[in-house]
Amino acid sequence: MFTRQRTRVLPLTLLLTSAFALSACTSGLAPSAAVSPAGHQEATNTVTYYTSKTPYHPRDDWKNYSAAPAGYQLVSIQHVARHGSRGLSSPDADDLVLQLWLQAQREQALTPLGLTLGPAVIDILRIHHDLGYGQLSGLGEQEHRDMASRLIARHQAALTELAPTKQFGVMHSGRSRARDSGHAFITGWLAIKPNDSERFLPAEANEQVVYFHSAEGSEGYDAYKDGPRVAAVMNAYLADTRTLNASNEILTPLFQPEFIARLHSGHYAFTAYDDPEDKITNAEEAAMAIYDLFSIAVNLSAEGAPDFTRFIPPATREWLAFLDDADSFYGRGPGFADEDISYAAAGNLVQDMYQRAQAVASGNSNEFAMFRFTHAQALMPVATWLGLPNATQAAPENEPFSYNNNPWRAAIIAPMSANIQWDVYQNDAGETLVRMLWNEQETAFAAHCQPYQGYFYQLAELGRCYNL
Repeated sequence: MFTRQRTRVLPLTLLLTSAFALSACTSGLAPSAAVSPAGHQEATNTVTYYTSKTPYHPRDDWKNYSAAPAGYQLVSIQHVARHGSRGLSSPDADDLVLQLWLQAQREQALTPLGLTLGPAVIDILRIHHDLGYGQLSGLGEQEHRDMASRLIARHQAALTELAPTKQFGVMHSGRSRARDSGHAFITGWLAIKPNDSERFLPAEANEQVVYFHSAEGSEGYDAYKDGPRVAAVMNAYLADTRTLNASNEILTPLFQPEFIARLHSGHYAFTAYDDPEDKITNAEEAAMAIYDLFSIAVNLSAEGAPDFTRFIPPATREWLAFLDDADSFYGRGPGFADEDISYAAAGNLVQDMYQRAQAVASGNSNEFAMFRFTHAQALMPVATWLGLPNATQAAPENEPFSYNNNPWRAAIIAPMSANIQWDVYQNDAGETLVRMLWNEQETAFAAHCQPYQGYFYQLAELGRCYNL
């Protein structure tokens, strides 16, 4: 009979030492298969299983876009994009799952499938040792290089005829993965149009515009996000029997029943070395940490990440994705129907896009384009603020968010490299139109905005309907 005690955490350096030494013990195991974005699309609806970690794919081919009305020429591009695919933000899930696995190994509590989990986590640790935590992955860099290439292709004529005085601004959040996404975008651009190097102005960090929830004055948002109202609804989801059932379905193929029972009883406490607030103290937290590695591995295909789909049974994926979507819905999306604090500050970014477009249209700016690079914490609220499809339906107090009553899905709203682009056109009479692309698909503005023609709206109408 086991006494109730908590296992002490090992420092990450010791974990790595143990893990790398472990390679010799597991060398007889079949090697982990590397993943690719295509390799993770093995079943219907898997597009939503990675939620906001979903790698980017444009929603449409630019050749299908509507032509601008006769007499209108491109005068400005207002672009904002989330950073590209990346590694883990910090050493947490990988550290914790390896601690969990090493404990099970010591107790000889691993199944044949469970034996393969440790080497897969070691591969993730090694990738992050080389890449760095929170950094753009090779896939993330490629996403932005390709986005630049497609933008040039769709505006080839206008960019070829661009006056030499026209300039391109670059803005980012100040975080390395946003800054590096901008660098990848510019690299992709200059690979095709090297003579544009002098057009790009030095990049500027501007939290107030592109990372508004972390900027000065966002304390009210922090109080909401970390407050009792959001906590109550999220705790209710975690207490749902579907969370327990999904956890058991994940853990049962990996660990012996006695080990899982001890996890359920709170026998262990594993603490992330980098952040003491990140822990595994029960079976649900163990399963969610493994799910986190499943979600991030698809971002690391260029680095040869192992395939984690074998560790997350298909029947569990929708519920685990739902828990993550619920968190983003209340934290960065429409949230509660009686308040807008989860997205209200996104008006800062939209105002910046509008004012820069207006300055160009009025002849007061030579800044032909502004390319902004930010995070899901900005792209999600902006989609809600603009009233974009599937991003606006808030939840009444007595009807919590669910997949049955709400279309919000982070994989669709803000996958990696998600973007909103405004193509601004003007005719000889000075009349100005805007066409919006959302993840490179023509998209209508909010329902209360009146279109001029198809997906084209007068700039003044956007000022009116959004009160800009």
